[in-house]
Amino acid sequence: MGVQIASIGGDKPTLVLRHSSTRPDPLSESALETLEAGEIPARETLRTAALRLADATNRARELSERQRLTYVALTRPKRMLALVGVPKPAEGSRRSKGGSAFESLELGLSDSQIKGAITTNLRASDLLADPDAQPRDPRRGIATLTGPAPHWPEEPPTRTIAIATTPLSLFQGCPRRFRLRQLLGFDEPLSTGWVDLPGAPPADGLSTDVPVLEPVDLDPRIRGLAAHGVLERWPREAFGKPTDTADVARRLALAGLRPDVPEASRIAEGIARFLDGPYARTIRAQGLRLLREEPFVLTIGLSPAPDGSPRVLGLRGAVDFVVFRPDGTVDVIDYKLSRPRSDLSGYAFQLHAYALSMVRREPERRIRAGVLFLAGSSAEPVFLEAQGADGTISDAEHDAFCQHLADLGERFAESRWADRFDPVPLDRCRKLRCGFVGACYGPEASV
Repeated sequence: MGVQIASIGGDKPTLVLRHSSTRPDPLSESALETLEAGEIPARETLRTAALRLADATNRARELSERQRLTYVALTRPKRMLALVGVPKPAEGSRRSKGGSAFESLELGLSDSQIKGAITTNLRASDLLADPDAQPRDPRRGIATLTGPAPHWPEEPPTRTIAIATTPLSLFQGCPRRFRLRQLLGFDEPLSTGWVDLPGAPPADGLSTDVPVLEPVDLDPRIRGLAAHGVLERWPREAFGKPTDTADVARRLALAGLRPDVPEASRIAEGIARFLDGPYARTIRAQGLRLLREEPFVLTIGLSPAPDGSPRVLGLRGAVDFVVFRPDGTVDVIDYKLSRPRSDLSGYAFQLHAYALSMVRREPERRIRAGVLFLAGSSAEPVFLEAQGADGTISDAEHDAFCQHLADLGERFAESRWADRFDPVPLDRCRKLRCGFVGACYGPEASV
């Protein structure tokens, strides 16, 4: 039973009850079989004089509202209005109940002030194929124009090209690798290695070589998420105090890193070493301001879109650890589970992006960017070599990275529009330790 309120006569609105009954007889054999089969029996509305009058009133109200909206739509455009719909079916052809949407629109054009507004009828297929197409048969039009044909851009006018820092860094290394991993969702084989997992640390604790990868039995992202979660939630007042490795291991387990995973104890030791180390002690002793997992969005201007409108690259990410020092410098730090190394060129893209995001927020401060390696014996971050004072990144370096982002954004926009992601040369693939070498250059190339 349905209820509606309608004005069907008199000074006050009328409450109309809509009653329905099953069809056929609900006690008939066919109705019982329908119920036993779990199906819903057909229902039929009991039509009364009041209900018929209420329905007619509602239809008239809807038609009036449609006419008002149609009038506004037809009289407001400055250059052109295009109406798209299915043409009226030929007489005698099968049609759906209530007619098509275009027929309903035609009902709204009954106002004498609107009838002459339609000037041209075109087939949509002709219009899409040729913007300058002229109408061939006025009776078969489904697109209606009241002005010149619009300009059709050669490329889609994308205004903001949004992407995260890590995928754009992946595209910078190899567009084909980006497509396979980010767009198609393929898991990259770990045997040849893209994941930066630790090997045995060298005697000096530092290495400039690409690490030798160890066999893994757990998605490396779980390790990273667990370590980041523990460091993000570690109490600030506990920085620089003696840290129990067992407590860190317990928190890692709560974050999803099982204690029986071989790397769990090593990661717990690395986190405890940092929290109890000299860098963390300085933070507590000087009461330095901290930010953890700080999100950012960098907007970089690109060339105009094909229609002349502005276009930007929107680079998003999050800085793992930010420390504000009394001398006006800011340390932006990224956590890595790999063993320490002195050459940070493999992390330079992300570090410069993090630094640029912070200098735009704090333009009066100087920025250092570094990596905290949790696999080695050191509890100090390793900072990126830079040209500014005290190892900070200079304005010229920030400007150069901005230009690099703009060039990279142009290349990325072109690749996405053309759906073309070319591979890099084989020697570059091997240097990147890409797991898709065999897929791109044949199985023999992956050896």
